Amino acid sequence: MIRRMVLYLLGPLGREVLEFYIAHSAVINGIVVIYALVLLLARRNLQRIEARAVEELKARVPFEQAAALTGLPAGFSWTDIIRQSSFFPFVAGPNHWFPRLSRPGEIDRMSPLPRLLERIQGAAPPDAS
Repeated sequence: MIRRMVLYLLGPLGREVLEFYIAHSAVINGIVVIYALVLLLARRNLQRIEARAVEELKARVPFEQAAALTGLPAGFSWTDIIRQSSFFPFVAGPNHWFPRLSRPGEIDRMSPLPRLLERIQGAAPPDAS
């Protein structure tokens, strides 16, 4: 009875879509799962690249001077960071639904300097003892 009501509510086009989905559900669900895995790997990849960039900035800039930093320090290279820490050719931010290629321009746009500095300042300063 509920099935007949749902089919009635879907109308003729909705019934065709439902029949198509039922006939091809394995392929459709497989595509959705693969897409979700690619997006998950891309987001993890961006996190790894950002973590490596924060480590690099910590090594190049003293903790006390991090707040005054207005640009990336000399010798800092997104290309080298990507080469060292990227294991997947795509990146995606937390609010992005489409992965993008791991290029220095994309990483710089997704991880601007203020965001990296927040992560540095969020960490405790090294003990002086």
